Amino acid sequence: LVMHRLTEQWSEPLNNAMLFGLETLPLMLIGVALYRLGFFNGAIGRAKLLRWGWICVIAGGLAHLAIGLVIQAGGFTFYGTLAAYIGWSPLPRLWMILGLAALLVAYAPSATGWLGERIRAAGRAAFTNYLGTSILMMLVFHGWALGLFGELNRPQLYIVVLLAWAVMLAWSKPWLDRFRYGPLEWFWRSLTYRTVFPLRK
Repeated sequence: LVMHRLTEQWSEPLNNAMLFGLETLPLMLIGVALYRLGFFNGAIGRAKLLRWGWICVIAGGLAHLAIGLVIQAGGFTFYGTLAAYIGWSPLPRLWMILGLAALLVAYAPSATGWLGERIRAAGRAAFTNYLGTSILMMLVFHGWALGLFGELNRPQLYIVVLLAWAVMLAWSKPWLDRFRYGPLEWFWRSLTYRTVFPLRK
């Protein structure tokens, strides 16, 4: 597998960076700008966040539905699907990202109790959860592990997603009750500042 990646697919990371970097980098900059404008700190009223949040989510969802119906009518061809994902959907995807961010900011303060604490902890360990679920899904779907790629139908895939969410919610809070950061958050912070930060509380 490693040799195949090195010999046959060596250019794939570069291709992916070129394809998706033009969307990812602007999204990061938009996030920084929103942070500096106080978007996440109460500078915008809750009513306005809810109004524009739902408008953006619904508009983005309807646009994605229209794109999906066009692709379905065309028979889900490779290039048609690729064009939809890379060319047509970034704008409605941006609407949905901004809308979901607004709704998150509006609803998060009221997310208290057991579930709210678990979700906050999962967010604080987002880097570890991101890479951890990538590794977990590799074990589930890759041919050298469970090999379930292409074997599960849509409802079964939803079960896999729910189980992955459950894992993130299950481990994050107990870990952060004992430690200051998630494992990879601690490693990245120490690497960035070139000093070893204390991990235990």
